[in-house]
Amino acid sequence: MPSFGCSGPHQASCFLIMMAAVGLVSILFNTTANTTVQLSAQTDMRGRVMGLYTLVYSGGTTLGAPVVGWVIDVWGARAAMAACAAVALTGTLTVAWARRRSSASAT
Repeated sequence: MPSFGCSGPHQASCFLIMMAAVGLVSILFNTTANTTVQLSAQTDMRGRVMGLYTLVYSGGTTLGAPVVGWVIDVWGARAAMAACAAVALTGTLTVAWARRRSSASAT
């Protein structure tokens, strides 16, 4: 597994740089997702769509964190990371399939 050069015992500066990069990418992702949802929603439905988006976004963390903690306790951190990646991949494929299906039915 790659360590990106931050595996040594005295690599706090590397850790801080990586954390800043992860934070920046997280902010960019959140802003892009929020903007995409707002611009994709119909004007009369935007409030409802944003309410549902906020519920899923906030509720996902609230419900998912204890589950991930349990998976870490039972099977370890690698299994938890694999499970989280599987959930993200499943969601991505589901959205891609739904978008393809809706664009095919529109034509």
